[in-house]
Amino acid sequence: MDLGARIKYHRKKQNMELEELAEGLLSPAELKKIELGDMAPSADLHKALCEKLRIPLAPVENPIGQQLIEQFKELLLHPQDRVRIRELYSMISEHPLLNIDEEIEIDYSIQLIRFFIVTGDLDSAEEKIEDMEQLKEFMNQEQYFLFHKYCGTFQYMNRNFETALNLYLLAEKIAPANISPTECGDLYYSIGISSTQVKKNEAADKYTRMALAIYEEEFLPKRVVECHINLGISQQRMKNLRSSIEHLKTALKISKKLDFEHLLYVAEYNCGVFYFMHGEIQSAIFI
Repeated sequence: MDLGARIKYHRKKQNMELEELAEGLLSPAELKKIELGDMAPSADLHKALCEKLRIPLAPVENPIGQQLIEQFKELLLHPQDRVRIRELYSMISEHPLLNIDEEIEIDYSIQLIRFFIVTGDLDSAEEKIEDMEQLKEFMNQEQYFLFHKYCGTFQYMNRNFETALNLYLLAEKIAPANISPTECGDLYYSIGISSTQVKKNEAADKYTRMALAIYEEEFLPKRVVECHINLGISQQRMKNLRSSIEHLKTALKISKKLDFEHLLYVAEYNCGVFYFMHGEIQSAIFI
């Protein structure tokens, strides 16, 4: 983030108008030119602006803060482990290194959206999304991608499935080339389940298979089970009944073997629905 962008970022974050920051130092028009990079301030003016904003003169090298964010981000990719997620949040939430430079601060704020969604605090998630909407121009490509992806998840949790799908598809278009396979798998799965909700069965099947391939490669069995369940649903809707029940049985088998209690319930329920809909009442009862 260059000098002008840093000044504008902190001014907007502190809800200061151009006139308020410029007062006593320069004209609002000159400040706007500095923020746009069209004019370089003198050393004394630069110092005065930073003092008024209560920020250091230059960004701070912050490798520890970056490491904390990466740990948080990685854990949030596995939302089933809510205990560890809450523990890590408690450990880092007041950490001073998450608020000493702009890049880390934006990273952390975006990850907080995901954290609030995972922990069921949708009001806080919405509040954080509204805050970050005002700061989108300062996001790098990865941050912009993650922001839209998490906004999609927020809409999904509020059952706005069409809106969620459109946000996920936008995130796919703007995704940087270097995102991790697990992050990519999470996006594909999100597109898959959103497509299922709006009955776009071909898209649901396509993206869920893409996610499944990644999760099998990365050996993430819970996510593998989730994919098989969604494939079972989409294949049934596409009238591929044998394929549907095979996916559901695979989900059932893995869930039983690895004691995934919640996923076992979901797999059993969908197997039962499958058998009931096709007149196999005994199979539905004794699944």
